[in-house]
Formats: sequence, C-alpha cells, structure tokens
Amino acid sequence: MRKLTELGIAERERREAELEAQRINEETQARLVRERAERKRLTALAENPEIQARYQVFLAKGRYSFAQNKVINATAFAPSYNALRILRITHDPETFAIAAGGYQTQLKGGLYDRSTWYFNKNDRPLWASYPRTDNEWKELNARFKEFQELAPIWRDMGVLSP
Repeated sequence: MRKLTELGIAERERREAELEAQRINEETQARLVRERAERKRLTALAENPEIQARYQVFLAKGRYSFAQNKVINATAFAPSYNALRILRITHDPETFAIAAGGYQTQLKGGLYDRSTWYFNKNDRPLWASYPRTDNEWKELNARFKEFQELAPIWRDMGVLSP
C-alpha cells in the first residue's frame, strides 16, 4: 500500500512538473510573439521617411563627429550609435535636446546658447530651438522616447553606424 501511495505522489508531482513546464513554454511563446510584433511595429516606424526626417540631426550623413567633439572628418558618414550612447545622447532628454539643437554653452538661468563653432561646423540639420515651456519639454520627451526605441533598429538597418 505504501508503494502505491508513493507511486501516486510521484505521478502527481510528475504531472504538476509537466503542467508547469507547459505553462512556462506557453508564456515564453506568447512573449516571443509580442516581441516579434513590437519589433515589426518599430521597424515599420523606423523605415517611415517622415519619422526619419524628424531625426536627421542624428541620422543624416555628415562630416561632424559626435564621437570626437568638434572634429570634422574628411568625408561624410552616418553617426555612430555607440558614440551617441557614450555621449549619453540616448540616455538623457536634456543632452538629447542640447545635441539636436546645436547647443553647447550653458548660460545663467540654465538656458543654453548655440555654440558658434558647433552651430557653424555641424553639417547635419539642427532643430530650431531648445525647449523652454512645459509643452515643448513634453514634446521633446516623446521624441526622445521614440528615438530611444528606434535608434537600435536604425543601427541594424545601417542608417546609424555601429
């Protein structure tokens, strides 16, 4: 009788383990389906010319090097995704705004002024202004989030160099 009870317990534990493994497998498959769908959605956005146009300051080929501040290269090239990360342009909305607008010098009161050197030497298109109002910061934060999502895809597409 004891052996039958032990066999019943072992069988129940085996079935529970199989059910747990099945649950984990189903969750993993569902997560992979969601990740593929999200990647497909982001790739469609990244390929959209209107969206790429928003970020030409970072996507356009140019001689100005984000990686080596104030260096002008002999030939135009796609900006480096890694350089944008190292310079924290992809980590911080304020740094993102400074780089996109061609600002380098902080003035009194926390406002930034366009560095004449940076502004004149950067051959990539710059954004018109630095955000100052709450609405402008809200819009910038949305752009920053979108850029964070799309930059790795642009790197994979070759729009940004590695």
